[in-house]
Amino acid sequence: MREALLMGQPGAGKSEILRALARTARRRMERGRAAGFPAAGRPPGAPGLPGEALVLSLGRWGRLRVWEVPGLGSRPLPDPGLRWLQSRALALAVTSGLVLHVVDAAAVGARGKEALEEADWELAAVGLRRGDGYLLLAAQMDRPWAATGLERLRRWLEPPAVLPVSARTGEGIAGLLRYLRRVRPLRPLGSR
Repeated sequence: MREALLMGQPGAGKSEILRALARTARRRMERGRAAGFPAAGRPPGAPGLPGEALVLSLGRWGRLRVWEVPGLGSRPLPDPGLRWLQSRALALAVTSGLVLHVVDAAAVGARGKEALEEADWELAAVGLRRGDGYLLLAAQMDRPWAATGLERLRRWLEPPAVLPVSARTGEGIAGLLRYLRRVRPLRPLGSR
């Protein structure tokens, strides 16, 4: 099965986008600890991937599992297992799978560059190197300042692909599903 990582800051809209994608695709999400997340090097007692995953049928490409990764921010997570999980997800973002990078466009529009964390800049740099293995999701497009934020994200991060989305209104969710169904086959997470 092919894999994708849904990554971004806490509160950027990852969970809402995943639920909206599930509604649009008429699929149920896997809830709780997803034991199939690549675990090489996992410290003893570290959790499986918390949160949710969604499995989509991609026609001739088979199936795609979209993992929601705990929020990436400047403050370290208190749980060592979750810190390991974030570092593992960042390493996997560089080497395999598809990265769906969620950024709150309304926050970027209202607060400028200070709304972006270091992890956002790093993921965008990974996207520039990877090309079609990366998609920037400009989230919260239904909120004030989002259009300004979308312009800034395009200019500052220079992503190879950007899709404006709103989980609340459904804007862009069908387009995200079409993108996932047509993107080239992706390596499973953890493979080289």
